[in-house]
Amino acid sequence: MAKPTLVHSPVFIVVCFIAALTCALGFSRFSQSEEAAYSDQVQPLRVETIGDTPATILTKGERYVGRIEAGQRAAVGFDISGVITAVLKSEGDTFKKGEVLATLDTGRLVAKQRELKAAITRATAAQKLAKSSLARAQSLKASRNISEQALDEALQKKDAADAEYELVRAQQASVDVELRKAKLLAPFDGVVIDRLTDEGRATTPGATALLLEEIGKTEIRVGLPLKEARLLQVGDVLSVDHSAVSDEQTFKATVERINLALSASRVSEVYLIPEGLGSSNGDRQRSPLISGELVHVVLDTNPSLDQGVWLPLSSLSEYGRGLWSVYLAKPNNETPDAAVVERTIVEVIQIQGEYAQVKGGVSKETLPHVIQSSTYRVVSGQNVRLAANSSAAE
Repeated sequence: MAKPTLVHSPVFIVVCFIAALTCALGFSRFSQSEEAAYSDQVQPLRVETIGDTPATILTKGERYVGRIEAGQRAAVGFDISGVITAVLKSEGDTFKKGEVLATLDTGRLVAKQRELKAAITRATAAQKLAKSSLARAQSLKASRNISEQALDEALQKKDAADAEYELVRAQQASVDVELRKAKLLAPFDGVVIDRLTDEGRATTPGATALLLEEIGKTEIRVGLPLKEARLLQVGDVLSVDHSAVSDEQTFKATVERINLALSASRVSEVYLIPEGLGSSNGDRQRSPLISGELVHVVLDTNPSLDQGVWLPLSSLSEYGRGLWSVYLAKPNNETPDAAVVERTIVEVIQIQGEYAQVKGGVSKETLPHVIQSSTYRVVSGQNVRLAANSSAAE
């Protein structure tokens, strides 16, 4: 009978099991010590608050958003049918009033015009013949060598020849009008905004070929509450903020007309004419204002600093329903640079540049604790550290 080897010995198996268990316990304690050391090294997120020197912006008055519009905007096309032979202007091209923008095929009209010229020649000859026949009949009547019926027939033939001549002349005038309408003329000095047709395409009366906007005259349309619009009069001069005009970003505009809306569901519309913005461009006057741009119209009122506080736009996070959230880093009295994040809700009153005037959950007392940037990295209740230049960081 064979003797059991050392590997199959129960004592050897027990010793191996104890050794494996000891290694596993040692590795677990080593991992826990590493995690503890790593957790000791992790520090709360450092945030920067507005501090004791917040930005102060003196508002010039109530600001309302307005839109720059062209003096005239027209969708033009032919009012007769035909095939387009040429479109002389495309997007961005400028033109003068009366300039040809597009043309139609006039082959049939030219042929009709030649036919009517021949008809006029024939009608003229018939008119002359009828006139001479009537004169001859009238001379024979004096000598009583013609009957009354023959005289009446000569008179009627002369009237019919005159009517035929006038009819042909009217047809020729109609063809001349259609020939003029075969050319699409510019109704004002302007620029082509959109080209909606091409050469060789058949068009119908009223179909839009080009979309035009007037240049040299722009206006600003702004919606105002009824109580504000009532205070304005035609001729009043208002300030308008627009970053693309000049370094000062401000120009003046005169009230041209006011459309008061008495309905609560509508706003009153005020139309302004910019002053001193025309720049010479050859023989055209073009404005640096572009149709469709947004500007801010300022109504001079009392300063509104007491209505709220000013915050940088980077400190605002969208909350919903027209409201915004702001995060505050409330200091911890036990640790100088420690703080706890709190969230509050505010309403934006107006925006100027990189700052917004808000009211609601932030007061002048809590303003220094507002986290001014990177608010997406924090949540309410989170422990943070204050930067060196933040309030209560020292």
